[in-house]
Amino acid sequence: MKGFARYLIFVLLLGFAAGCQKRTTSVAPVQPAVKAEEYAPAPAAITPFEPRIAVETTEVLQPETTAPPEIFVEAERNFAEGNYRQAAQAFEKFLHAFPKARYRDRALFHLGFSLALSGNDRDLLLTEAALRRLIAEFPKSPYRRQAEWILGLKTQIQELQSDVKDGNERIRQLSNELNKLKSIDFDRRPSRPE
Repeated sequence: MKGFARYLIFVLLLGFAAGCQKRTTSVAPVQPAVKAEEYAPAPAAITPFEPRIAVETTEVLQPETTAPPEIFVEAERNFAEGNYRQAAQAFEKFLHAFPKARYRDRALFHLGFSLALSGNDRDLLLTEAALRRLIAEFPKSPYRRQAEWILGLKTQIQELQSDVKDGNERIRQLSNELNKLKSIDFDRRPSRPE
């Protein structure tokens, strides 16, 4: 069951990573196939039409105008490369070294991801702590709703694991009772004559 919970958390975290980006549409000019000189001049009341096409781009939800500290850049690079243990360590160093930095909410969010994806069961508790800290320290952060959702899913997973544990215990009890009844039934049977 631990493997399933890890897999579920991994899939959800990947979904959130994709959801952290906002798709926008910008317009890029299109080069005309025919030069404007080849057409008759437009009447004064009509303005020339410049055809445009939509180009899809990806931008980060939280615009950043100042350069982040190098430790944060290193942490983000490790995170993007899948070096989650190193990313978690770098995010922790950043949070400790820059207690008032602008990128702290993002660092806490990615710290939670890094810890969850590092593969250590103990780190799942630290993941929860990082996400709770994000919610408490940054109530208006764009990462808050996602952190709350992840924590809610973690609670549901724990409840399901508890239900499975209870179900397994009940199955064990019923198996013991069945074995006792089989034993009683076997003892009641008359012995066969030889």
